[in-house]
Amino acid sequence: ILFEASWVINQYQNMSIPLDSEQNTGNDSSVILVIGEAARKSSMGLYGSKYDTTPYLSKLANESQENFVHMSQMVSASATTRVSVPSMISMSSAARFSDVAHYPSIYRMANTAGVETVYLASKAKNTFFESVINAIMQDNKVRIYNDNGSDYDGDVLDHLPEIINDGSSSQLITFQLAGSHYKYDARYPPSHDCFEPAIEEAFYLSSIRYTDFVLSRLAQNVNQTEKPYVIIYTSDHGEYVNDEGDGIFGHGFKQFVKNEVEVPLVFIFNDAFAKKYQELVDVVRLHSQIPVSHDNISHTVLGLLGISDSKYYSSSYDITSEAFLEHERFIVDMSMKDVPIELYSFRQPPLSNSERAEIKLQPHCSG
Repeated sequence: ILFEASWVINQYQNMSIPLDSEQNTGNDSSVILVIGEAARKSSMGLYGSKYDTTPYLSKLANESQENFVHMSQMVSASATTRVSVPSMISMSSAARFSDVAHYPSIYRMANTAGVETVYLASKAKNTFFESVINAIMQDNKVRIYNDNGSDYDGDVLDHLPEIINDGSSSQLITFQLAGSHYKYDARYPPSHDCFEPAIEEAFYLSSIRYTDFVLSRLAQNVNQTEKPYVIIYTSDHGEYVNDEGDGIFGHGFKQFVKNEVEVPLVFIFNDAFAKKYQELVDVVRLHSQIPVSHDNISHTVLGLLGISDSKYYSSSYDITSEAFLEHERFIVDMSMKDVPIELYSFRQPPLSNSERAEIKLQPHCSG
């Protein structure tokens, strides 16, 4: 794996592809792409979970429809970060993932178009499996890593006010979360421990709720500016959380289960964006029930920024475009083979008769 990763990194860093990316005249919108970690749709109250894990997002869905849209049928490109994150920030699709080193990132295209690119991460700068991701993220002009020793995503937000108020007319900010990666209770401060009893399943739900809190803080920041911003939140993949009482937690098993690839996709528009680009908000809402995947992220980000390109951008993959179409979705399995999702043989966990603990929301987190 290390040899293959080094080979891909070398190819990517030495790639020289002429780009003619341009931003539409007058477009001053900015995008904050929030890449979650191991957040599965089925554990989110927004998507029907019985647990109150998304109080902020659920309130937006009910009370602020002009500023909020969530896609109902979103899947990741894989159940591994090293595949799924490059799939959403590169112009290479999941079906072409083996050629990822030969496609530009959204950051190279944004840089060419004159849009400022910023990368924020609460994770360590270098990790073994994310080396290809790190190479792509180097395309960002500004890179900020959490340096306080914690894995709490909220700590990184302290950098945000200065970034969004720096005077740049248009920005592409990527915020990569620690999210809900195992060990779950290390992903949030003790004050955000919201579910009981003290078992891994409850810790996972608290990590999802903490991400909801982080998104609420992020939205508060962008709502304080008169610049048009849209937050896009999705996750690299989902998670298996002892779903059949077998004591297993994690992702990227030999054969995936649906909870590992069914993920959220949320759009939060600040008031300035909703006022100036209402037609884009309406188009996104019109497409909210159409099946989508990580393949749509890169094109949608470019569309929101008003960036066109003769070779790599496709309006048919752009959720904000009236030309958007449903495309075949692919899963990259553990052998790195791309398989249409309709043909992928998801693992069916065996039924279990084991007793399951009843999980409850703690009083200090209610209301």
